[in-house]
Amino acid sequence: MQITLLFLGGGFVNCELAGELLFKYLEEIRSGKKRISIIHNSDKLLPDSGLYNDTLRKNVTDYLSKNGITLYLNTVGASLDTSPKRIFLGEGSSKYIDADLIYRGVGISPNVPVNSISDLCDKKGFIQVEKNFRVKAVEAGNVFAIGDVTNFRYHGLVKRDNWVDVLTRNVISSLQEGTEASLVDADCLETGHAPSGVSLGPNAGFGQFPLPLLGTINIPSFLISRAKSKNLFSDKMEPLFKK
Repeated sequence: MQITLLFLGGGFVNCELAGELLFKYLEEIRSGKKRISIIHNSDKLLPDSGLYNDTLRKNVTDYLSKNGITLYLNTVGASLDTSPKRIFLGEGSSKYIDADLIYRGVGISPNVPVNSISDLCDKKGFIQVEKNFRVKAVEAGNVFAIGDVTNFRYHGLVKRDNWVDVLTRNVISSLQEGTEASLVDADCLETGHAPSGVSLGPNAGFGQFPLPLLGTINIPSFLISRAKSKNLFSDKMEPLFKK
């Protein structure tokens, strides 16, 4: 009996999880006992947001595809309430996949508290903030927001330390000096690529790193494997979140 696992969305998290499952169940995938598929709305895996260069996206796509993961690219999955585990390959399509297990990862859904602030959020539901984390919709300038609820182009841990330091400094300045406070801006990756490493199981991965003047360089698989894939930074997570 074949077990079918389906990923809706080929973003960062789903690609890494698919890579881990590929490593663990490689022989079963090759024999047909397990089938893993990814439905993604672009021609290559990872978001087509400008944060990831084409080489990184192609490397991840090719690796998973060549090792037995079935990809449905330029496709958006759709389901019916009556058959939640039957995913159609596009709205109105007659082609479908019956999955035993579905992982849904189609982007961030901001969880903004109920409020009465006019124009707080953009059309996608993210809180509109300035680069200093001050909320644009509050004229008094005494409300700040940080994290995945903001409309920053980039959401991730790479800039975490910078963001926490900037926010802390700005909140203290605002409390002490009010509207006259001199606030500093965070490095929010408004343009260009993000430093990234995509782990695809403990022995594989691909990465990129933007350098001033030189552009974005691609990080070899063995370096990503050594730096991240072996333990997924598990040894660094506890002290990271204790800060």
